[in-house]
Amino acid sequence: MIELCDPRACTGCSACMNVCPEDCIQMKTDFEGFIQPEIDYKQCTSCGLCQKTCPELEPSLKNNNNDSKVYAAWNLDETVRMKSSSGGMFSVLADYVLDKKGVVFGAIFDREMKVRHIGIDSKDKLSLLRVSKYVQSEIGYIYREVKAVLEEGRLVLFTGTPCQIDGLKRFLNGKFSKQLITVDFVCHGVPSQKSFDSYFEKLTKTHPEIEEFSFRNTHGWHPPRSTAKFKGKTKILSRSNNVFFRLYLKGYLLRESCYQCQYATTSRIGDITLADFWGLGTEKPFIHDTSKGVNLLIINNSKGQQLIDEVRHNCFLEERTLHEASAYKNPQLTRPIKRLKIRDTILLDWNALSLEEIEEKYMYPLMPTIKVYFKKARRKYERILGIKNL
Repeated sequence: MIELCDPRACTGCSACMNVCPEDCIQMKTDFEGFIQPEIDYKQCTSCGLCQKTCPELEPSLKNNNNDSKVYAAWNLDETVRMKSSSGGMFSVLADYVLDKKGVVFGAIFDREMKVRHIGIDSKDKLSLLRVSKYVQSEIGYIYREVKAVLEEGRLVLFTGTPCQIDGLKRFLNGKFSKQLITVDFVCHGVPSQKSFDSYFEKLTKTHPEIEEFSFRNTHGWHPPRSTAKFKGKTKILSRSNNVFFRLYLKGYLLRESCYQCQYATTSRIGDITLADFWGLGTEKPFIHDTSKGVNLLIINNSKGQQLIDEVRHNCFLEERTLHEASAYKNPQLTRPIKRLKIRDTILLDWNALSLEEIEEKYMYPLMPTIKVYFKKARRKYERILGIKNL
């Protein structure tokens, strides 16, 4: 009988569902709200394609790649840069593919506030794919759509989590490598759509007039703040109303497999990796203004390098080091986020408690003490003054 990977290791990439020739695998929501494959054994012919395709049964990443080129980068179109979560480099790459009559695939928030993958072939829809969505997107049968576009001979840019890109590549089984461009990002981990739905339902009980929601404001590179649009006006959410994002950043709402992620390494699955270049200037000075957003751009292979060479005239690029990119503010380039026991109780309480109760129970006890605050402040001034003790 066919058996897929352990549910605790499953990333929900949906490659098994897409590759099944009998359509006897469906992605179902488990008790924590994360999607898992479910096999209808009455239809299953035991062909084994799902097992051969699963990235967790046979990991794709074998060795660390230390030859990647690393850049601080941003889109020279400042209007686009200001509308992007980081530096707007995704739009530079997407514009190139769309100009070639290709198709760009990425995640959107739909009208029902569901995060799902779609394909677009015109620039007027590109804004739908911009900005960060900190929820696991629904892949559905998008890999089959990608394959259909590739079979037409068209260029494809696919952006997603590393596990989704690995799922797509395994589904395609090495075909169409010249036409397919993949862009992954430094992934912190993924909460479930169910967790976000519960959060948004709580939020709209006190703010029923919400028209739009964004995890991160798009007016430059500031500390991440969630915003909501009320009656035509965009407002920053209060601390208690922003508890979902705060718990996400601490790693308490994530899928089980995120805590043992095989992709949290400098060896990347995508042709290009994008992220915020947090920590830029820590290793050596960076003399340019970063307030409008800066992308960490990692070029992982010759295909990625060729693409960047084609679009170089549309972006700012300054070469940096892989050490600077990974050692300071992007820890998931070297290791998965740490799993704490508190994660289980938060998911159990998530539907039962109000946002204020969740904040009171889980956020206030975790806030730094005065002692820790002054220790961090002392270390900061030691670095500034270049001394070991004050």
